[in-house]
Amino acid sequence: MKSSSKVLFIDDDKIFLDTQTKFLRLSGFEVVKAESGEDGLVSLSNEMPDIVVCDMIMENFDGFDFLNRFSTTGFFKKIPFLCISGYTVESMASRCMSYGADGYLKKPIDCNVLKCAIFVLIDSYSV
Repeated sequence: MKSSSKVLFIDDDKIFLDTQTKFLRLSGFEVVKAESGEDGLVSLSNEMPDIVVCDMIMENFDGFDFLNRFSTTGFFKKIPFLCISGYTVESMASRCMSYGADGYLKKPIDCNVLKCAIFVLIDSYSV
């Protein structure tokens, strides 16, 4: 993994987004924040991240909407997609994976688990 990997982090919970962003930046990542799936799509093409971390349950344009649009871009096969959600139904993880996600973490997220998942997914795409 390159020294300063770029993470596109999409979540409509501003406090959670700010907290995770701060941790990831302290861990050496460059982080681009987006507070909606629509903002995330704009950031995706402007920023060229190494990974997308996206909340799946958001108002209006949610993570599934984002993932559907993301899967039609040229970025889909090049950038890993990590789903996060506070939604506790067990089928959520399998639904995310069926949409083409590379991983799933349930909120609340242990920061070190998040960091490790990001490292693993970026490394798996760089081979």
